[in-house]
Amino acid sequence: MKFISFFSFLLSIITSSFAYSQDYLNPYNGFAKGDTVYAFHDNIPMFSSPNTMSKLVAEIRLNQVITIASAREQDFSIAYNSNEFLHVNFKGKKGFIQRKHLAAKQLIHAPSKSIMLFQFALNADRQYDLNYSEYSGNELVQTMPLTMYSNACNVSLEDTHGLDSVTAFLVVDHFAEACGVNGGLDYYTWNSGELSLMATLFEVGDGGVYSLQERLVFPTDPGGLPDKVIFEASEENVYDEETEWISTLNTRRVYQWVYGNLYPEFKKSFEEEVEE
Repeated sequence: MKFISFFSFLLSIITSSFAYSQDYLNPYNGFAKGDTVYAFHDNIPMFSSPNTMSKLVAEIRLNQVITIASAREQDFSIAYNSNEFLHVNFKGKKGFIQRKHLAAKQLIHAPSKSIMLFQFALNADRQYDLNYSEYSGNELVQTMPLTMYSNACNVSLEDTHGLDSVTAFLVVDHFAEACGVNGGLDYYTWNSGELSLMATLFEVGDGGVYSLQERLVFPTDPGGLPDKVIFEASEENVYDEETEWISTLNTRRVYQWVYGNLYPEFKKSFEEEVEE
């Protein structure tokens, strides 16, 4: 039985590692000299030395731009929200701040001038959440933890895709760190002060033996329908590659878009529907 060559497997690992380091946020991110980061808290103290007892150089306001002055390699023993000091430059002054005060990501919704800041934080189960805070100016509008199912992700804002009663979609792209581990997308509907999880989609690959791909088709996508969102999934099991013994299951469901929500509520299977 032939599933996947060692070379292809090795190549997939190398490719995944590159994507992990280049495109995804993770709690152990390193920093290059000149990287731009943002203040996640207000009045962050910047010290003259990597010591909280040293001279106070400045207090940095919420969402202010901070530049990394000295590179810090990725270190899996140090979490993003640790007390470790980083050498930084702020408005021409150099000093040290603790990395727990830094946002992992900043997004701005330009039309509304809403600012979204993201920071990793350990939850009660000692797993990482991505804390989301939304600001209008310096006023906190809402904050909530976004669940992660891997230790790496990216976040982005997407337009309305032709749907009404929603300002934008916040998309969390979860990175699958190993074969058989869930990656995928979380779609949140976003209006100023209102963030709500709409759908969770999985993307799984297991060494050429198994794969699951799920996606949403919006009205502005090829094959999309007005005022509807289409869920599509393709699940494939490869039993014997040499004889092309493959089993594929395709799933499709069309949801109505009603006042900013999917109707009926998003479910992926008939079993989920009848359980309620």
